[in-house]
Amino acid sequence: GGAVAGKREFGFDPNALEYIADEILAVHSQGIEVGLVIGGG
Repeated sequence: GGAVAGKREFGFDPNALEYIADEILAVHSQGIEVGLVIGGG
């Protein structure tokens, strides 16, 4: 979950989420299947 908190101590940072989404879309647009797990602790 810390990856989506960005510079915040907790919660979701919209800028961090947008960056991660853009990265996933860039990979997916190349025909690569993407799986994502957030959190775990």
